[in-house]
Amino acid sequence: MRHSCVALVWSWAFFAAAAATIWLVAPPATGVAGVLDVGDVVYVSAGDGTCAGHKPCYTNIQDAVASAPTRSTVRVATGTYTDPDTGHLGYLVWIYKPLRLQGGWNQAFTSRDPAAHPTILDAQGQGRVVRVYNPAQAIEVAIEGFTIQGGNATGMGLECGILAGGCGGGIMGFDASLLIAGNVITGNVAADSSSDDHGYGGGVALTGLFRPVTATLRANIIQNNAAHRAGKDAFNSNGGGVYIDGSDSVVLVDNQVRGNTAARGGGVYVKWSDGASFSGNVIAGNDAFSGGGLYFWASNASTFVGNTIADNADAGLRFEISEQVHFEGNTLQGNAKGGASLPGPVTAIDNVISGNGTAGISDQAALSLGAPALIEGNLVSGNHQEGILVTSFVESSAVIHDNNIIDNLGTGLHVETTGDIQGNLIARNLSGAYGGGIVLTKAPGSVVLNNTIQGNEADRCGGGIQISNSRETIVRYNVVSGNRAGCGGGLELAYSDDSTFSDNLIFDNEADAGGGVFVRCCVFEAFTRNAIRQNRALLGGGVYSERGSSFIANDISDNQATDGGGVWSNQYTELRGNRITGNIAVDHGGGLYRERGNSVVSQNLIARNQATFGGAVYLSHFTEKVSDFEGNTVLDNLASEDGGGLYLSAQGIVTLTNNVLADNNAAAHGDQLYIYAGYWPSLAASLRHNTFAHHALGDEAVFVGDYTTLTMVNTLVVSHTVGIVEGGVDASVLADHTFFAFNGSNFQGAITGTHVLTGTYNIISTNERTGDPAFVDPRLRDYRLTAASDAIDAGIDAGVDTDINGSHRPNGSGYDIGADEWWLRVLLPSIARQYLP
Repeated sequence: MRHSCVALVWSWAFFAAAAATIWLVAPPATGVAGVLDVGDVVYVSAGDGTCAGHKPCYTNIQDAVASAPTRSTVRVATGTYTDPDTGHLGYLVWIYKPLRLQGGWNQAFTSRDPAAHPTILDAQGQGRVVRVYNPAQAIEVAIEGFTIQGGNATGMGLECGILAGGCGGGIMGFDASLLIAGNVITGNVAADSSSDDHGYGGGVALTGLFRPVTATLRANIIQNNAAHRAGKDAFNSNGGGVYIDGSDSVVLVDNQVRGNTAARGGGVYVKWSDGASFSGNVIAGNDAFSGGGLYFWASNASTFVGNTIADNADAGLRFEISEQVHFEGNTLQGNAKGGASLPGPVTAIDNVISGNGTAGISDQAALSLGAPALIEGNLVSGNHQEGILVTSFVESSAVIHDNNIIDNLGTGLHVETTGDIQGNLIARNLSGAYGGGIVLTKAPGSVVLNNTIQGNEADRCGGGIQISNSRETIVRYNVVSGNRAGCGGGLELAYSDDSTFSDNLIFDNEADAGGGVFVRCCVFEAFTRNAIRQNRALLGGGVYSERGSSFIANDISDNQATDGGGVWSNQYTELRGNRITGNIAVDHGGGLYRERGNSVVSQNLIARNQATFGGAVYLSHFTEKVSDFEGNTVLDNLASEDGGGLYLSAQGIVTLTNNVLADNNAAAHGDQLYIYAGYWPSLAASLRHNTFAHHALGDEAVFVGDYTTLTMVNTLVVSHTVGIVEGGVDASVLADHTFFAFNGSNFQGAITGTHVLTGTYNIISTNERTGDPAFVDPRLRDYRLTAASDAIDAGIDAGVDTDINGSHRPNGSGYDIGADEWWLRVLLPSIARQYLP
């Protein structure tokens, strides 16, 4: 029942019009009054009028209704029933007492089969077919087994409100509880006035105002009815097939609702009716501007189980000013503008939602939901729009588990509230904007776990996942593969501070920037233990990072790009403890391309990468910023031009501490390190405790180019044809306590200090050390010192108190030269071992 203040307004309207309305006068007195016991049967036959000997027998249904006592059954034999007085009365049959009206009987009344014995009630366009109402009392009526057709309720609309130009063309029930079962309700219209576009319930209209009523429709075929003759162009027409308003209980079971039209609710319109239950219905091929299949207004706590809602214009199902929906085991298919729009709180479980939407005219999603929401076990596939959209205007949440969201022409899953997203397959969705697989925006505290996100595409960013403005989000244990986008082929992460991204497999994705991952402006709680492999991009094959992110202990391998095969990053980014291996860049930075300073690159393994410049790492454009490169192991990288290990090209300050750069190769200059400012102002590079080595004889270890000042302290340079090449304008090298071993020559260029000064080129080397570094096993790339090393205690205090492994410096009487500080390594009981580095 609607709110009491609404009822008061309606009451005034009804009673003000009482003198002019036929439905407030006494029921008709037609027919012969019979004295029958409750439960007796009255018969109607359109044949010879004998009813095969059954008594009492009538040829007119209205006469039988008038004669039948309360709760009796009126059995109607096969035939077509009309009445020339329908136009005058406004109805073919008026039921104003509790009874059962039952069609489908044969002429002998020995068997009942509505399909074999059709019983047709035809109003011939002159009025309603059946009207159910008693102004004095609530009644319960059952209507079963008829074909109800030709109804036209134009001008008869007060049961649906003072504005209604007509309602209930086939069946009109007012303040009565109805069971409507096994009927064919077809070809009826609620209104056809050219001057009034209000029409409600072309096939059936059931309204309750003064009394609590129930509406049960079971196993009916309700087809080709219209709320208004003008169809959906009649803007104020509602409920082409069924219109229900003000019912305490709405139950629709196993009905077929097809081909009906209205502006809202082409198939079914429900208003002010809480607790509606729909199960086993087929609601298909209906036409409306809004809610092609069903439209709910101000009706809460609805349940839908096992329905098929298909091929309707607009969305299959729409709700307005309603909440609380349980939606389970339904099929939503082929609806023009989407499957369903369901308000929260909502549960959507085990539904099939496919083929909805039409390109260019679709709503945002095949399944749009409010929150809180439980969304579990659904198949959402092949829709011409987003798959699932969850939104909330207040702080709320959605649980989204074990769904298959595939092949949609829009984002697979779009969440704008806190989401618990686990165990879903999200594949082959195509977004024209952001987030092919998942979009999380304004969704703080979300959890994304154990999902498979593959083969999705986005024209902009986030082919697999796009997360923005969602603080404290946790993304773990997902497989993100084969996705594509303009940026962030696998993931785009933006403005979502304090979030955790760990233990994900991100592989075989592609983008212009950030083939695997694109990050902008995020200070992470953690971005760690992810495997980022075999991704492709122009910039940042594995990772593209802009400002303020930390990447710790990730495996970034076998990715490809033009610049930054493994990682492309700029200022304020930290890379620590990562494995960056097997990546390829066409131009710069096979493993890492770093642009601008204020960054830290530490404790990474950077190995077997390739590029034209900077096989392992290309550091560029510091512009007076500081970049630290510390504790990294850089092995077996290849540059087809310069800088096999590390290429520095910019202006500013960079510090290299405790790094091993070994067995890298450059076809032109600088196997291990190439430094080149290129123009003024100069680049200042400071090297402390680094190891430059080859397991066999390599080419140049270090090349120093134009406008560059290189300061080296406690550096090992081993097994190169030339240790340090100074080869640029206004370039200088200041080397102190450098350990040279097994080089063809230690320097190339104009030398001063312990050697000779000529021209404007300067190499100043002091306190050189030589001998055997005695590495553990260079062939296995183990460049730690053994006890026999001449580099032990051969250096000075350069302000570095740990080595590449985190062991304390110094150990002994002095500082060891190179990245490793030698310590006695023996097997000890664990309780003792914990006190040694």
